[in-house]
Amino acid sequence: MIVQLAVRMEDPRVHLPVTRTPSVDVAGLPELLAALPRIRFQLLNAFNATEPLRGQVGRRLIEQTRLTVDFSHVEGQGGLGKLIAGDRDNGRPPLVVERIVFGSHAPFFPCESALFKLFESPLGRPDLEKVMRGQCRTLLERLNHHDGQSRQPAGMSTSISRTPRNEPTETAIRAASQ
Repeated sequence: MIVQLAVRMEDPRVHLPVTRTPSVDVAGLPELLAALPRIRFQLLNAFNATEPLRGQVGRRLIEQTRLTVDFSHVEGQGGLGKLIAGDRDNGRPPLVVERIVFGSHAPFFPCESALFKLFESPLGRPDLEKVMRGQCRTLLERLNHHDGQSRQPAGMSTSISRTPRNEPTETAIRAASQ
């Protein structure tokens, strides 16, 4: 089973104080995930300038769990590289590439924003491939083969659909992987 938790849906800096909702408190996740070892867990929208995963909470999540994260809310020049390198000032250890998945937060953010984060990152072609589709493909294959059967989940496809609307994005992905 894959469980995804959206830590936040929108950037709290763009809302009036009265309408802000706090980020989800993830401090208890290491203990919860330890009790549920078969669950594949993903944190969505978890890393930005108001990051709740600083300090000991972030350290515990990275060191004590096998969760994966998307990078849709990573901000700033070289943000993805900084996520991978860790944050010494706030005690968050490095996050290995194998635990990062592509995230665009579409339709709220343009998909090209996520592609630009990949292009400016220090990742080489093999690591770009892992982040763009490798981790998700591996995760789906593990889930499909878990019960000894090979099956494609209903409505799921591991290939990029070809429509006129996303053709520029596909071109950018192909260019990045070459």
